[in-house]
Amino acid sequence: MIETNFDRSHLCCWSTKAVIAVAFYSTYGHIDALAAEVIKGAESTGAIVKPYVIQETLPQEVLTKMYANTSLQSKYPAIKPEDLKEIDGLILGAPTRYGRLPSQVDAFFDHTGGLWAAGGLVGKFATLFTSAAGQHSGHESTALTTFPFFAHHGMSYVPIGYSNPLLGEIEPVQGGSPYGASTVAGADGSLQPTATDLKIAEHQGKYFANFVGTFVKGRQAATSASTSASAPAAVPAGTSSAKAVPDLAPPLPVGTTTLTGTSKSGSEKIAGEPVPAAETEKETNGYSVNDATEKSTADAAPAQASGASTPGTTKATATPAEKATPTEKAAPAPTPAPAATTASVPAKKAEPKPKKKGFFSCCGDSGIDK
Repeated sequence: MIETNFDRSHLCCWSTKAVIAVAFYSTYGHIDALAAEVIKGAESTGAIVKPYVIQETLPQEVLTKMYANTSLQSKYPAIKPEDLKEIDGLILGAPTRYGRLPSQVDAFFDHTGGLWAAGGLVGKFATLFTSAAGQHSGHESTALTTFPFFAHHGMSYVPIGYSNPLLGEIEPVQGGSPYGASTVAGADGSLQPTATDLKIAEHQGKYFANFVGTFVKGRQAATSASTSASAPAAVPAGTSSAKAVPDLAPPLPVGTTTLTGTSKSGSEKIAGEPVPAAETEKETNGYSVNDATEKSTADAAPAQASGASTPGTTKATATPAEKATPTEKAAPAPTPAPAATTASVPAKKAEPKPKKKGFFSCCGDSGIDK
């Protein structure tokens, strides 16, 4: 679709459609013919296409002497630098002047200083189509000499490469290059774009619009995903967002255990029920030892033997069950057997090596004679 007065702010539901501006300058109508096909190709993708002309800078007297087609200037509105703010891609068309763009396009470029200072065109896309007098009169150099403008504005150039097989034709006199569509106008401007030139121009418009449209859709999808991820999750009505705290069991009285199992009498124990001391104590080598105390003492023995404390643990406090009765006597610690040592045995003195004679005697024990 063609939009001449375009405001992107109301396109809330069209945000995935690429907005393409086709701005061109045509002196004799060759570029105008190519521009019509470029617009047709871009529209076929569903993109929003905005056609413009680039304002003429030559006086009418000069244009008359040049036999220029001045009626082309009123075909579309003249583009302004501000029009480039709301687009995603720019298709620029102009004839060549000595292998570069004409002064009318340069004048427009010079008015984009405010966009450059604000970075208004950074991340946008561009491509170009042109016309020249002969087959080797600037079809490629016109695109190449325009690259600095795109680069300084941070715009990415999209060439068509050889994506259309018609670009490989060599029999007819035709334009077109990997950089974009073009046509051979002749030295006197009498030649018109061929059917092949027009097909390549349409292909360029379609190719560029699809390329930019893919980027726009991806950017919109990424923005939507980022917005969804940052939005807080909705809490169903009637529920609290706070996490439920589980009910805790009441504290047990001192002297009770939470062990479950079967007692000596065969009856099943219930969690929290006091356990008689008679069932939890046993005799070991004449000592009365509590089962729980024995287990904790056995677990702590390795740490005490090594003399190292385990981080995050506290020193165990002795309980009455661990204290020995007055009738108990401490068993004497066994006397360790003396470790065998070889310090008293004198080491055998190494016998000195015999001195080497002759040539190798100067080198000591270098080993070169081994």
